[in-house]
Amino acid sequence: MSKQITRAVSLVVLGVAAVLGSTQAVAVDQDLLKILRENGAITQKQFEQLTEKKVTSDASVISAVKDTQYKISTGKKGISIKSTDGAYAFAVGGRVQTDVNFFFPNSEAGNGMEARRVRLKGYGKLAHDWKYKAEIDFSEYSKIDLTDGWLAYTGFDNVTIKVGHQKVPFSFQSENSSNWQTFQERAQTDAFIDTPYLGRRRMGLTVAYDDDLFYGRAGAFAAGINEDGEFNQSFGTAARGLVSLVNDKDQHFHVGGSVHYRDMDDNPGGEDADGNKLASKDGVELRFKYHPEAHIGGTWIDSGSDLSEDSILAANAEIAGYLGPLHGQAEFTTMNVERTGGLTDLNFYSYYAEVGYFLTGEHMNWKQSAGQWKRVKVGHEVGNGGIGAWEVAARYSYLDLSDGNFSTAGRANNWTAALNWWATNNVGLRLNYVFSDRDLVTDTLKDDFVHALTARAQVVF
Repeated sequence: MSKQITRAVSLVVLGVAAVLGSTQAVAVDQDLLKILRENGAITQKQFEQLTEKKVTSDASVISAVKDTQYKISTGKKGISIKSTDGAYAFAVGGRVQTDVNFFFPNSEAGNGMEARRVRLKGYGKLAHDWKYKAEIDFSEYSKIDLTDGWLAYTGFDNVTIKVGHQKVPFSFQSENSSNWQTFQERAQTDAFIDTPYLGRRRMGLTVAYDDDLFYGRAGAFAAGINEDGEFNQSFGTAARGLVSLVNDKDQHFHVGGSVHYRDMDDNPGGEDADGNKLASKDGVELRFKYHPEAHIGGTWIDSGSDLSEDSILAANAEIAGYLGPLHGQAEFTTMNVERTGGLTDLNFYSYYAEVGYFLTGEHMNWKQSAGQWKRVKVGHEVGNGGIGAWEVAARYSYLDLSDGNFSTAGRANNWTAALNWWATNNVGLRLNYVFSDRDLVTDTLKDDFVHALTARAQVVF
């Protein structure tokens, strides 16, 4: 024990010597150095160096004191702690997105303001090859929901195995983070994945592969953590893949697609005498609906819940890329609902196309290993003598929830124009103008169109 105390004291002494000797050599008492040498706190070589008055504040004293075991850093990705050998790491980050919407004429839900997303996450690395992430969201009516909660193994070349609550690999815009999407809301194709019954995130196991040309991820999924219940213990599978035909720093282009299948047979609501699905005990059924690409506007087009579903099979095609400051993407999604009781299958579809341009010369940031857009790298940040990154964009989307054999819903056309200001790599402001025109089959008394102005203040760290 005394030897350990002596060693600790010696480290303090040498540290003080390093500080005092920041500009000149420091003489160290030889009697003290002999005691430290005899107790094994320093080596003979270090003793000789110190007695020759070669102690300074640079690398020599650092090697004598011992290497630092970890390092702490702060930056645009938050706060991180890493071991010097790179084997272990822990970081804290998050996002706050505050939205406001104004409608002309006023929507059914009315104008309003909301905390769209308030998230805090912890993530990192274990023993080189293991990664983890846990993220919670505080935004919805004071509830605390888990968004991501997974563990991944990365020890195989180009392969990642992930288990836990994670995004389902279906649709390009669904897999992209809301932090880095061009518009305030995702296009109407999102109606086929962001539902309580199916869900953007689910508990599951996925395997991903990536190289310079190809990216793919596939997996099997059970229920979600936030939306699960007796109604949602069915299982499904999903897969997404793409080929990057061009993938340089200043340009990128890829084509790809995804599929999603889920069997609804385990819905505990059961069936009636005619074999039709009954409502689940939780009152949640398969249903497709969407807002007018302005979240506070509430439901704008709705399939209704009387689908008598037995299973779903969705397919998606995507194309995206950028050439310098010019960028664009498009997707087409179909949703087939197989029905019980001999009812005819339902076929819905949706698509969108968008284009954007950075007026200040920045470009989109593609990450091949994730198959996603990532943080825009602002060339000249506000606060560092710059004006930030300015971006303009336009999008058209179409959603059809009507079918020749099922006409309780309708279809909607949506046009959106955007002006984005990325003040820094962490702070962004959005302004969107939305015009949505719908054709409802069963209700002609509601407004057939709506204009909306939406805005978002966002900080990501």
